[in-house]
Amino acid sequence: MPPESENNLRLEIGHVLFIDLVGYSKLLIEEQKQWIRQLTDIVLATAQVREATNEQLVRLLTGDGMALVFRNSAEEPAKCVLEITEALHNESELKEKPQFRHPKAARAHTLLATLDVLENNPKGALEHASLGQEGVFRDFATVMALQAGSDEPATQAALQAFIEKYAKDAAFQVAVLYAQQHDPDKMFQWLQAAYANRDGALSRLFVIPFLMDYRHDRRFAIFCRKLGIENLPPKP
Repeated sequence: MPPESENNLRLEIGHVLFIDLVGYSKLLIEEQKQWIRQLTDIVLATAQVREATNEQLVRLLTGDGMALVFRNSAEEPAKCVLEITEALHNESELKEKPQFRHPKAARAHTLLATLDVLENNPKGALEHASLGQEGVFRDFATVMALQAGSDEPATQAALQAFIEKYAKDAAFQVAVLYAQQHDPDKMFQWLQAAYANRDGALSRLFVIPFLMDYRHDRRFAIFCRKLGIENLPPKP
């Protein structure tokens, strides 16, 4: 590429939603075509895709599904997931199909609550948290939303209740909550606990904004080396 062309490049942030059909490769060719068509119809009917212009959205087929690249907001893929989930729930023929299972869809509300916290909107975060399915992610989002507010007694009570209930299975989430509280000592303590528990959530270490605030702390680099990571990425 000529130097003058490189100087004219404009970098943009894209928020990507990957959608895969479970067991796609095991289906017959005609079945593959059928499920792709139905998935495409559902995706095209969502407000986020329907109202987007070609400049705001890129849609790519990936073989066993598709990828949607939203250019406006990180909220759009999360809201799109919720619409797709609702559509699948309303389609009696599809909701029982293993190809259309959506076990991680519940996390969309957690993502929206996180974005509200980052935008200093604790009320919106609490509302999104309350819409999640009962379980660890809704409880995590609720504590995160409370920590963004001003009710200190309620915040501490919710945090302690979360720790008592999920200390073994969600040590990583506890570390995130302490990072949000700007308490690096307890954050690193719980990251160590997550490591000891072989917590799979550690794979998301570099995509959680509260944790990345401590990437310059020498303890962060030491912990990353335990995970086999030598070179730390820059803050997104």
